[in-house]
Amino acid sequence: MHRFEGDAAIKAIADWKARAIRIPLNEERRLGLSNVKPEFGGVDYISAVKEVVARARRTA
Repeated sequence: MHRFEGDAAIKAIADWKARAIRIPLNEERRLGLSNVKPEFGGVDYISAVKEVVARARRTA
C-alpha cells in the first residue's frame, strides 16, 4: 500500500499548533482511473488519505 510521507510535516503542524491543514487530493488516484498504477489508486489511496488525516488529528 502506498503510504504518505510526512512525519516531519505532521510534527511541524503540531508544533505550530495549527487549527486547520490543507491536504490536496488527486481525483484520478481517488477514483482509481486506468492511468494510475493500482497500488497508488482507489481503495489504497483513500486508505492512505484517511491514515494521514488520523495521524494529524492524533497530534492536535
